[in-house]
Amino acid sequence: GKWTEKEKKLRDSIKQVLKCDVHQTNPLDPVELEPVDCLVTSLCLEAACKDKAAYCAALSNITSLLKPGGVLIMNGVLNETFYMVDKYRFSRLAIDQVLLEKAFREAGYETEWLEIFDGPDKSVNTLSDYEAAFNLPARKNK
Repeated sequence: GKWTEKEKKLRDSIKQVLKCDVHQTNPLDPVELEPVDCLVTSLCLEAACKDKAAYCAALSNITSLLKPGGVLIMNGVLNETFYMVDKYRFSRLAIDQVLLEKAFREAGYETEWLEIFDGPDKSVNTLSDYEAAFNLPARKNK
C-alpha cells in the first residue's frame, strides 16, 4: 500500500514533462525556463553522443540550465561501448576518467568529488561491457 501512496504523491508533484535535446544550446527548446539550482542525469550523455567533442558540447549545453553555483549530479559508467535491452544492442560512447574530468573543467565546473565503483566481471556480465560506474556531483562556477 505504501508504494501506491508514494506513486500518487510523485505523480501529483510533477508539473511538466519536457523534451530534452542535449545537442541544442537550449536543450529544452522551444521552452525557456529560469536556471535551476540542481540537475541530475544518469547514463544519458554517453548514450546521446557519438564522439568526445559532442559529449563536451552536450555537457556545456545542459550547464546552461543551471544557476551559477548550481549543482549537477551525474551518474554514469566508464569505458562502456554497448548495453543490451532484451535482445537489442545499443552502442555507447566510451568515456574514461580523464575525459570526464576534462569535460567538467571545460564546462565551468568545480568537481565536489568523484566516486568510482568497479564494474562486474565481464565474463559474467553479458548486458554491457562497462568497466566502472561513477557518481560525480559538481558545482557550476559563479
